[in-house]
Amino acid sequence: MLEVKKEPREREIEVMRALIRDRGSYLYCLVDAAKQAGVDWEGIARAGMTQFGCLKYQAKFTQVKGLDDFLETYLTPETKKIFDSDLIERDENHAVIKAGYCPLMHAWMECGGNDAEIAKLCDIAMDSDRTQVNSIPALHFSLRRSLAEGDPQCEFLVELEKNKEGEA
Repeated sequence: MLEVKKEPREREIEVMRALIRDRGSYLYCLVDAAKQAGVDWEGIARAGMTQFGCLKYQAKFTQVKGLDDFLETYLTPETKKIFDSDLIERDENHAVIKAGYCPLMHAWMECGGNDAEIAKLCDIAMDSDRTQVNSIPALHFSLRRSLAEGDPQCEFLVELEKNKEGEA
């Protein structure tokens, strides 16, 4: 059984966490309704999260050219507090970001999701992050660890894309 582990934060950060949990509850309820309707709920949810990732890219990341720009845009002080996240590894070719709390996962647990459903919803929700980062020509995003899979933290790997000769 998955657990929610979070450090309490100041009121403003807790309000932002609650807003993200609401977004997670929306996704859970939409997916549940699609399942009940017998439609391709996973395909629909993935398409929606990919579309959302495109919107996020357009809103925040079109001027990002490399890792430094990305980290400055993505890993804000507020983001660090909301997700208990931080940069844990960095060199000229890659960065690893950890997140110790996920408001979305918290919401899915509150909605009654089981471990398998939560892991699936997490992977679907990550389509947004994959899309927004992978839309940046110089970068590639991958998920190395996941709270929803029972890991103690999420770990996101962001790498410079390699050219055809295999160089970053």
